[in-house]
Parts: sequence; structure tokens; C-alpha cells
Amino acid sequence: MRDCFLSPHKQEPLAMKSIAPVLLLASLLPLAAQAGEIGPSSTPRFPGREAIKNEKLTLPEQKLSPDNSWYNELELGYLTTSGNSDTEVLNAKAKTLYENGSWRNRLELTALNAATDDKRTDERYNALGKSDFKITEKDYSFLRAEYEQDRFSGFDYQGSGAFGLGRRFIDADNMLFELEAGPGYREAKESESHERRNDTILYAGERFSWQFTENAQLVQQLTSESGSENRITEALVALKLGINEHFAMKLSWRGEHTSEVPEGVKKLDSETGVNLVYGF
Repeated sequence: MRDCFLSPHKQEPLAMKSIAPVLLLASLLPLAAQAGEIGPSSTPRFPGREAIKNEKLTLPEQKLSPDNSWYNELELGYLTTSGNSDTEVLNAKAKTLYENGSWRNRLELTALNAATDDKRTDERYNALGKSDFKITEKDYSFLRAEYEQDRFSGFDYQGSGAFGLGRRFIDADNMLFELEAGPGYREAKESESHERRNDTILYAGERFSWQFTENAQLVQQLTSESGSENRITEALVALKLGINEHFAMKLSWRGEHTSEVPEGVKKLDSETGVNLVYGF
């Protein structure tokens, strides 16, 4: 397996190196454009800055300013993994949300790394970028890109990009539910054979967020990338418990199922974690 952190295999072709990073940057281009935006937008704004409101655990002493367009989270915690790696690992995650007028942008970076007796037992790096543009009070268009390197997945890398339409079916002060779907493209490179898989996909995503008490929030997400070569489904369930204005404890479970994997690789990977979250 070619791993940019460990293995000295021959130089990787430029195809995927350009595709996934370009898609990731493209999904965030609106953020740069909006930073210099002056004057009111002709399209209605997201009501109540719900993009940030439904990400941030709102405690009684914590009030969001209407002008607070940025929200950031840093996470550090402990995970147990099962599937292609069975280990206990430290993990770190950074998330940035930016909302301006009709735009909502998200960038997430995740890293997992563990070693026992100088032997690597788990290693995964993931980057996700997404931009939404509001069409109506409920409907929006989106552009997303994701790139992942997982040493124990049977692939050197996996990258995908998609665009489409979404709708918020529930948009209350303490609850959000949205669905989105659209066409896309995925590329992956197998570790052993070095074969590259290219596929046109149908992307679908679902998100549910419910703050059921003043200091407790439930988040559930489901995404699917279906193509003729493969189907990847990822599910996440998390419970966030507020500690004070900036800190929270998060309990989470994440599972990822890949329908077609290289020989000797398991189709299902799962992670159970406890993280300390700092939001600002």
C-alpha cells in the first residue's frame, strides 16, 4: 500500500491528486468571495442564522449575536475502532462554519493515529468541504467534496465530489431535519493492485439535529455514494452534553460500509468515541 506517510512506492499519477483537492477547494470558493461582499443580498437570508444555531449547543447563558457569522469547534478524544483495525486511538477534529447572506459553508478536518510497540495500528485522515446556497426559505443547492486516506481500508485514497439540491423539512429553534441529493464523481486507488477505480455516483445525504434539553443535543447523519463500481454508506450518531459556555462532552458512534472492497478487507468499519469539544 502506498501511504504518503510510510511507503516509498513509485510516484502516484497526477489524476486523483488534482481531482479531489480541486473539488475540495471549489466547494469553498464561495467563502472567499463572500468575505469581501458588501451591501445587502437580493436573496433572503437563512432565518436566524440556523446554519450556526443548529451546530452550536445553546446554553442558557449563551446567546448568539445576529452578526456572529463564524462558528468553530475543536475536538480531542478517545476512540475504539473495529473492522479493519481493532484498536484504541486518540483522535482530533476541527470544524469551521461560516454563514453570510444566502451562503453556508463548512470545512471539517479529521485525524486518527495510533501505534503499539512502534507498529502502526490505525491511521486515517479526512477532509470535507461543503457550500450551500439558499434558493428559497426551505430549499438550497450544494457543492461538496471529500478526500480520505485510510491506511487500513484497502485503498491508498478515496475522493469524491457532488452537487445537487437539498430541502429543510424541519427548521425550528431546537430541531433541524434536511435531505439532499445529486450526481457526482468518485475515484479510489487500491493499495495492493494500484488499480484506480473511477465511477459516476448518486450522492444522498440526511441530517437530523435535536436539542432536547438546555444542555443536551442529539445529532444524526447518514450519507450514501452509490455507483456502478461501489456503494459507500456512512452513518453517525452523536450526543453532545454541554459543560459550560464553550465546552461540551460528545459521545459518538460512526459506521462506514463499503459494498466492494479488496480481498482480505472487511466491508464494515466502526468507531465509538468520547470527545471533549471546545466551541467558539
